[in-house]
Amino acid sequence: MTRRRSMIILAEFFKKQGKMLTLDEYRKLGDKTPIKDFIVRRYFGTWARALSAVHVFLGADAFDKVEPKEESKPKVESKPKAESKPRNKMVEPKKPASEENI
Repeated sequence: MTRRRSMIILAEFFKKQGKMLTLDEYRKLGDKTPIKDFIVRRYFGTWARALSAVHVFLGADAFDKVEPKEESKPKVESKPKAESKPRNKMVEPKKPASEENI
């Protein structure tokens, strides 16, 4: 089995599951998985890299489902800011010390 073939198998499995599984979720499925997790990590290095490859292979919108947020905070209207003084004030240059004071 090659890296590309394992990515295709994982992509098909994730489509059947309906979501991308974390490593813990994948391990908990045990014998129901098409490829053992350590083999996938051997090909890709890390589980995150394998998920990234599957995500790119399937396309960005494959698993994008809008889920309702648990807490939706109402927007707080911002108060208008008070007018501030202009920052670009013309500053008079310092006068050089006179030679008499030396």
